[in-house]
Amino acid sequence: MLKREGVIIGMDRRGRVLDNIFVERLWRNVKHEDVHLKDYASMDEPMAGLTQYFGF
Repeated sequence: MLKREGVIIGMDRRGRVLDNIFVERLWRNVKHEDVHLKDYASMDEPMAGLTQYFGF
């Protein structure tokens, strides 16, 4: 279906650790600086907390 609609499918190739390094580092920081520290109790809390984190 994607090919039929002209969508180019992109994936990292084996051995290309640098392809995704910036996004991986972002999520590492989010987990260590927000998620693990706040230990959210419900699914509503992360939305508010992460909105505040990314605003920072």
